[in-house]
Amino acid sequence: MKKVKIIHLGIGKVGKTLVDQILKNKEVIRRTLGIYLIYSGLFNSKGGIFSDSGIDIRDVTKFPGNAVIVDYDKVISFLDENYIIVDTTASSETYGFLDLALKKSCYVAVSNKKPLCGNFNHFKRLVQKSERRFFYETTVGAGLPVIRTLMDLILTGDKIVQIQGCFSGTLGYIFSEIERGIAFSEAVKKAYELGYTEPDPRDDLSGLDVARKALILVRTMGRKTHLDEIKLTSLYPKQMEKLSVNDFFESLKNLDPVFQKRTVSAGKKGKTLRYVVTMDSESCRVGIEEVEKSSNLGSLKGPDNLIVFKTERYLANPLIIKGPGAGIGVTAAGVFADILEAAKLM
Repeated sequence: MKKVKIIHLGIGKVGKTLVDQILKNKEVIRRTLGIYLIYSGLFNSKGGIFSDSGIDIRDVTKFPGNAVIVDYDKVISFLDENYIIVDTTASSETYGFLDLALKKSCYVAVSNKKPLCGNFNHFKRLVQKSERRFFYETTVGAGLPVIRTLMDLILTGDKIVQIQGCFSGTLGYIFSEIERGIAFSEAVKKAYELGYTEPDPRDDLSGLDVARKALILVRTMGRKTHLDEIKLTSLYPKQMEKLSVNDFFESLKNLDPVFQKRTVSAGKKGKTLRYVVTMDSESCRVGIEEVEKSSNLGSLKGPDNLIVFKTERYLANPLIIKGPGAGIGVTAAGVFADILEAAKLM
């Protein structure tokens, strides 16, 4: 029986769901794969709990109520090839720990995009120099096999001509609701309550979350691109950036007439609004576009993502991936799948 120890950073909505999925399925995994998953650490921004031999399941389910200030040097001293570090935070501060874990031969699985979107050399250290010990499938497309498909295309010698699509289930849901006649502000509020948005919905509405996903794909393709090089169009004006989250939601009502007018205008032309990513060998842009209602992008409903790979092999008939691109459950399940892939290699 292979014992695999997990240290989990970030027990928010996705993190809690992932913990629940692992606890419910650990016996099935043990019987079918011969892998015994052990929670050794749980951490959030305020503290955590840790035991190299494994945390009692009752303590796991009580977290974060039992979080304490932890001696991280002690935690680091235990790290080895039997550990998987899981990052489901939305923090830009986890890179150092992830890098250190890889240096100590740990495996890493993340849904957190931010460590991959800062310094390009950090991306290279995590992804390209980790000897297949870093898993980041859920950073783009939640549980959809977007990263895996792109890497397979590249590794088998195909050349990417263009990648285009709707990468945000959150914005896909919002624009579907607007198309149904729901006010923009109400659609955003519903997306937030359903857990589709980031903790601060401005990460979605600014297009920044989509831009991060696009950047991860561009960098996976081998290009030394930085976030500020992506042409980005936000869904709200700059003056709303400094508002509190509650005031931001209230101010969104001022944008309702704007989106209603744009939706009606597009509809008269047989088109609809979508938030689209287009990247090729020279540039990457992210923003609102009018697309034909009958097109692949225009026919998307709810939180579904659509990613179109146009390559030398798939030129006349592009390769398309479509499915749920937002939601706590599918994102957690995607991280769970990455954990199992890592565990199989250990």
